[in-house]
Amino acid sequence: MINDVTPEQLERALSKKQKWINQLTVPINEQDTIDILGVTWKDMNMKPPQVLFFDSPTQCIEETAKLTGDSTKTIYSNSLFLLWQHSHAGCIEAGLELGVVYDQEKYDKYIKFCSNIFYCIPYDEMVIVSRKPTEVHWQDEELHNEQGFSVRFLDNTGIYSIEGVLVDEQIIMAPETQTIEEIDKEQNEEVKRIRIERYGILRYISNINADIVESRRNVVENTREILVNTNDGQRLITFCPSTGRRYFLTAPDVVNTCAEFQRSIWGNPNINIIGRT
Repeated sequence: MINDVTPEQLERALSKKQKWINQLTVPINEQDTIDILGVTWKDMNMKPPQVLFFDSPTQCIEETAKLTGDSTKTIYSNSLFLLWQHSHAGCIEAGLELGVVYDQEKYDKYIKFCSNIFYCIPYDEMVIVSRKPTEVHWQDEELHNEQGFSVRFLDNTGIYSIEGVLVDEQIIMAPETQTIEEIDKEQNEEVKRIRIERYGILRYISNINADIVESRRNVVENTREILVNTNDGQRLITFCPSTGRRYFLTAPDVVNTCAEFQRSIWGNPNINIIGRT
């Protein structure tokens, strides 16, 4: 139990998370990486693995497919992919500032592992390891870059994301080349929202020939809603004042009001909120 934490201790503890985030682009020490993987495998009663280094997770996945025939590996590109291990290590280190007592041997192993293992694909006798990125761009603790990669690696591959949402190269580098068909076929509502924003909201509304059927303020969800007819069915345009985000939802049935639209989506006449998107 921790008692009597001073403001100075708390400030130092909170700084540890940022410290570890800043270390995301600090190059790994390959010998240290080999050593800590050897120790980890020994703790599991296994012999030290062969360690192969590559410049990016993409190269790791490609090499895995060549060596093992395993082409199922994917890059987990959500912001948590980068944040979790480093921010968690920051929390562990912050505990020292607050008086937490750790097993020193286990603590040292954990910190060394987090410092040197950014992305890896482990097997019993082999570990394929990615070197760290050269650039990481943040906005409000989410991976975000509207001009290029939010995460860039040594081989010039990377991750595109807006507000922590994984998107493709076209959305970032050539959003004006999107078509209405591409936007409307997008199944992920967060990605669709970003597609429309990058395409241009007014341009999108104009190109789908939207005619207003009804508008209202949803007092339950605190959103503004506009039901429109378009060239390709109906849309409910929702605007959240707190986040500034707009969503263009598609209904499976023809409706006359925003409330009917919601019931059509959720299939329950008693539901009057949009909720998840």
